[in-house]
Amino acid sequence: EIVGSCSALIWPLTLLSTSDPMMSLKPLFLACLCLFSTVRPLWASSSPSETLNLLLDAQAVMRSAFYATMSTHAIGGSAAMGAPYEINSRIVESRPLENFTDIHDLKVIYIDTNKWSRKYKEILEAKQKYGSARMSLMYFDAKSYGYVSLRGSASIASDEEAKAVWYEPWKAFYPQGKDTPFYCVVKFFPDWLEISGGPREKVDSNRTDWLPVSLQRPSLQSPWRIVVHPETGLSEEGELEQSPEASLLTIHA
Repeated sequence: EIVGSCSALIWPLTLLSTSDPMMSLKPLFLACLCLFSTVRPLWASSSPSETLNLLLDAQAVMRSAFYATMSTHAIGGSAAMGAPYEINSRIVESRPLENFTDIHDLKVIYIDTNKWSRKYKEILEAKQKYGSARMSLMYFDAKSYGYVSLRGSASIASDEEAKAVWYEPWKAFYPQGKDTPFYCVVKFFPDWLEISGGPREKVDSNRTDWLPVSLQRPSLQSPWRIVVHPETGLSEEGELEQSPEASLLTIHA
């Protein structure tokens, strides 16, 4: 339809061309303007509704998975393994998130811990040494074969904030509930999200390199944006790295 409408514009404009070489280029120039003003590039920013839909897909995976794997940088580590880049991981139960209604949601995730724990010390040390403690949180839903992988920055909540975000199911680990002296909370601020599969929709980028659908938030004040798109596998630069065989791939890395 677009090509037809542009051709319809080109035909009468060609009648205006003259022997002047510059004038003869006028129809082509106007046709290009027509094409680029009516076609939305595949790599253009996605609409808020598309982004919110993917966030809701992610929330569905997180809720169905229930538990997550939390990974932080280990303190010290052995020189043979390239200290300080060793990783410690553990299973955690994060506080449930409110329903997402906006592409600014998913700002912070609260995870309980205690002040004697390894992850508590790792986060404090990273903040002190590097000014930021990076960590990841991985949710896997075995029922839908879907996963959500988040990475971002972590910090330790104040005692007052920890009490304010108390989650009753955590009580099994804290004899006096939120007043337990060693109870504390990790605040996790995700800035990168990857998703594949899921109970709502089978989210897939269809890429040959298995790079999953990805979203990014440049800052806490910024909205989430799609970096690797569903189905097309397009990155924000508009590059499509897949072959005709990509549609046959059903395993996600």
